[in-house]
Amino acid sequence: VVIVAVCAVVYVKNNSKPVDVETERVVGNTPGNISNLGAVVDDGDYSYYQNSDDKYAVYKSKKGSSKGEKINSSASYFLNVMGDYIYYANGDDDFNVYRMKKDGSDNKKIISTSAYYMTVTKDYIFYVDYNRSKAIYRTDLEGKNSKCIYAGEANYLNVYNDELYFTDAKINYWPIKIDMDGGNQEVVVNKYACYLVVDNGYLYYTSPHNNQTNPNG
Repeated sequence: VVIVAVCAVVYVKNNSKPVDVETERVVGNTPGNISNLGAVVDDGDYSYYQNSDDKYAVYKSKKGSSKGEKINSSASYFLNVMGDYIYYANGDDDFNVYRMKKDGSDNKKIISTSAYYMTVTKDYIFYVDYNRSKAIYRTDLEGKNSKCIYAGEANYLNVYNDELYFTDAKINYWPIKIDMDGGNQEVVVNKYACYLVVDNGYLYYTSPHNNQTNPNG
């Protein structure tokens, strides 16, 4: 039996009013980057990235420059930039959420749980809580007022416009979408999906496909 991963694309209908991303940053990183552990993010002037040659600590470099400046000493994942701050999950502290200024100052823990697929918006922090059965939680930007908005077993969380997209292991790993309060739950497509990314109105994912072949030719 040969297992083949099939790529698929689904159009995502969204009635949200378009936002001018040049004047207002709406998410702290792109869904594509977050799905790949959020190793890099930029704010238009600087790029912030985990340095694999220095235990995945965060470095920053001015756009167009090859010179990097170290701004923390922790293995850092799911990097997000919002306002004056960088948010990250600290791999040296069980993926608890930390926040620091863009120069590395005022670096402190704000959420004490294992947060994966974290995305920061202008109002909230969303993440999959690996300490609480992979439920989806939301907090304010200070890490306070925690609220469970989805009690399933989520993976590949994407925040796109005013909706959250993810797969749920308890529902055959089908792609699900909800609003930012956890309401209006809807199955996007009735197919097993992984490596989920929402971009420019489309949902991209891979789906394993069983292709039986005759070993004798």
